[in-house]
Amino acid sequence: MASILKVNTIQDATNSTTAQTIDSSGRILTPARPAFRARIAGSSSAHGDQGVLVFETEDFDIGGNYDTSNGRFTAPVTGIYWFAFHFLTATNSSGGTPTSGDSVNVKLQKNGSDIEGTQAYSMINANFQIGLNSINIIQVSASDYIQVNVSSEFAYSDGNSFTDPTFQGYLLG
Repeated sequence: MASILKVNTIQDATNSTTAQTIDSSGRILTPARPAFRARIAGSSSAHGDQGVLVFETEDFDIGGNYDTSNGRFTAPVTGIYWFAFHFLTATNSSGGTPTSGDSVNVKLQKNGSDIEGTQAYSMINANFQIGLNSINIIQVSASDYIQVNVSSEFAYSDGNSFTDPTFQGYLLG
């Protein structure tokens, strides 16, 4: 026997927080789903960053799980998460243009350890900046944290919002 459940809103039982809405066209919204997008945008002069990157400017942070002081996204619940980062390369902390033969290595880390299969690597074969991107789906437990680590060369930033390095992610389910 089939049944039909007709609802517009689903809320949690204790706080009346809207977890899901369904509009009249059948589109499902999940306004409480953890998601964030952060950028390195604080400096107006060209520079390069190496090591664990701290993306100090949030474009949004649903749930408040990204920390602008240490560059960590801390998972509020266990699940499968989608993460991505993007930046232009630099050869030094002054934001210098990479030269042919330089290699760039960056990866995601979980709880301070490299996550296998998340490395973005490039050998530069000309004297110009290249974009480095990585998109990953990662299984994360509640309270695990994810961060971006550049271990060779640098992530370039110059205060131009079009070149800001970005780190973003959200809970898939």
